[in-house]
Amino acid sequence: MIELIELTKEYPGSSQPAVDRLNLTIFKGETIALLGPSGCGKTSVLSMIVGLEKPTAGDIQIDGQSIVKVPVEKRGIGLVFQDYAIFTSMTVRGNLAFGLTVRKTPKSEIASKVNDTASFLGLTPILDVKASRLSGSELQRVALGRTLVTRPSILLLDEPLSNLEPEARLATRQELRRLRQELGLTIIYVTHDQVEALSLADRLAIMSFGRILQVEKTSVILEKPKLVQVAQFLGSPPMNIFQGFFHQDNGYLAFRQGAVDLRLPFKSLSPKVELGSARFYHLGLRPEDLDFTEESEPFFRGQVSGLENRGFDSVVSLANGNLEMKALDPQNVFTWGETVAVKAKAESFFLFDKSGRLMEGQLFEANHD
Repeated sequence: MIELIELTKEYPGSSQPAVDRLNLTIFKGETIALLGPSGCGKTSVLSMIVGLEKPTAGDIQIDGQSIVKVPVEKRGIGLVFQDYAIFTSMTVRGNLAFGLTVRKTPKSEIASKVNDTASFLGLTPILDVKASRLSGSELQRVALGRTLVTRPSILLLDEPLSNLEPEARLATRQELRRLRQELGLTIIYVTHDQVEALSLADRLAIMSFGRILQVEKTSVILEKPKLVQVAQFLGSPPMNIFQGFFHQDNGYLAFRQGAVDLRLPFKSLSPKVELGSARFYHLGLRPEDLDFTEESEPFFRGQVSGLENRGFDSVVSLANGNLEMKALDPQNVFTWGETVAVKAKAESFFLFDKSGRLMEGQLFEANHD
C-alpha cells in the first residue's frame, strides 16, 4: 500500500505549490489514474514517489514505512516516461539489459531476465534489432520491458501512450491490462486522456492546481461528480453547467442565468432548495440527456452556434444571449444558425451549491402533467 500524506511540492519562483498538501492511498494490486489538465501536478507526484524529486513537505509511505530518504534504486518502483527514453543506438536486448547492467547484476541473471521479459512482451523476435528501426508501439513495449525487467512491485506510467497512433494505443492499453493481471502490479497512471484513464483504472483521482478534487471508482465518479470542477472535466463533451437562481415564471419553475430563463420540468423543489436571486446555484445537465423537441415551451431554445461532426453523431452548440449549452445530435441533421429547442427529464439534472459542491437527496419533484 502506498500512502501520500500531506504531500507538497513547491518550486522556486512559483507563487503556488505544484502539489498542495495532497493525501491519497493506493492499495496493493490496484490501478489508479491521476487525471487532470496539464500543469495540475500529476507528474510532480510521480517524480516524488519514484524519488526523482524531494517533497517540500509531507511524507510518502509504502506499507507503513517512509521512503522519502530511500535512494531511487532501492524503492522497488519502476517509471515509464512519455518519451520512452530509449537508447536508439542500442538493440532491444541492450535496452532491456541496461538497468540491470548498471546495477552490476550477474550476466547470467541479466540474460535470463531479459529473455523472460522479452517473451512476456512479445519482443523475442526483435531482441537483436536496433531501437532506431522500431515503430512507436514497439518502442513503448521496450520502454515497459526495460522497467519490468528490474521486477518492480510498483509501476508508474507518465502519459505513456500519448505519442502513439490510435491503433497502437488500443493495443498497448490491452497490454497494460494484461501486465496488471498477470504480474499483480500496483500501477499509478498519469494522463489527461479520459478514455485511457477509464479503460485502465480501478479508481480515478481528479486533480486541479496540485490538489485532488475527487477520488472514486471509475463507475461512481462518472455517475456522481461531487464538485462542479469534476463535472466540467469529465465527459466528451463535459456536463453543461448553468449558474444562477431558481424562480417562478408564470406558474412554472425556471432557472435564470443572466437574462435567459431555463424552463424546468419540475413540479416543485425540495425545502433544501430556495427560490430567489439571493440564492446562487450551479445546475448541471449532461449533453447526452438533452433531447430535441418541437414543444412550444421547451427547456431551452437557441441558435446552432457550433457543430462538431464525430461521424456517429454531432456535438451541437446552442446559444441564446449569454447562455450556451451543448447537446448531442445522433442524426446529424442540424445546420449553423438554425433555431433549435431542447428538453430534459427531471431526473437528469444535477444541482451544486454556491461553492460548487453536489447537493444530494431528492431535490426535485418531476412534473408528469
